[in-house]
Amino acid sequence: ATRGEIGFKRYVALGILGRNFYVLGKILIAKEEALSKAAHSLCCPIAA
Repeated sequence: ATRGEIGFKRYVALGILGRNFYVLGKILIAKEEALSKAAHSLCCPIAA
């Protein structure tokens, strides 16, 4: 693998990790505050 491929894979992995943290955060907020905006935003619905 070239340096570019390694960098690209790292970039994609960090993007996926960031998205996972974002969704997990929304789930935690929804559990603690069911009426909050984060619990009901249209960005990424939470399957409860």
